[in-house]
Amino acid sequence: MTSPAAPVAVAGNCVMRVKPTKFMVGTEMGNAHICSRKAKTPSEKVATSFQTHYGPVYSIQRHPIYPKHFLTIGDWTTKVAPLFYVP
Repeated sequence: MTSPAAPVAVAGNCVMRVKPTKFMVGTEMGNAHICSRKAKTPSEKVATSFQTHYGPVYSIQRHPIYPKHFLTIGDWTTKVAPLFYVP
């Protein structure tokens, strides 16, 4: 009889480019993060984080007409949210 294997932490994600220096990341934990490539310190690299789903985020897309709104898909639901903090 074998013992069960120890759980392994896996961090999957999906990425969407917002601007040349900013991008959004959806994580396996249901969070969405807005990140910057021009940040000087590690705390500045993740500008904003928010809980979007209770399960993994599979996709993030911007609205083609209203670029300050985005759609996230995950945990059998879709959510549309305004993105007021990204000019």
